[in-house]
Amino acid sequence: MDSFKFSNTLKDLEMMFSPLTDFQRDMYYKHLRHLDESIFKKAVKYLMDTHLYKRTPLISEIREAINKSALDQPEATADELNYGFVCDKCGGIGIKLYPVLHLGKEYMTAFPCDCSKGQRIGKAWKKRFEKKKKEE
Repeated sequence: MDSFKFSNTLKDLEMMFSPLTDFQRDMYYKHLRHLDESIFKKAVKYLMDTHLYKRTPLISEIREAINKSALDQPEATADELNYGFVCDKCGGIGIKLYPVLHLGKEYMTAFPCDCSKGQRIGKAWKKRFEKKKKEE
């Protein structure tokens, strides 16, 4: 893949996560330039949907995403089939609010929605809870 196409696709990741320095961009290109453009774009899309951290994914995470995007996404989700799809339960946010009664008072509590965005949020909450539990 040529450097122009590579840098344009990498900029999509940088816009969603943290920006890279020129040196980092050169290193990413050096290690990933052998990839086919369509495979790299699928991996970037997969990372944009699943990467949980604020930083730009590492080279090793992009390589893992190449494998996972080929294995984990054999069929398109409802969001991919209908661009601009908005869940009627959560309004596209991924979180639903429900009233919960606690000690005689009603509180609004957030729960992940059943849509694809809500499922990603639910997984992230679960990972965070498990990590916090390990730290204690």
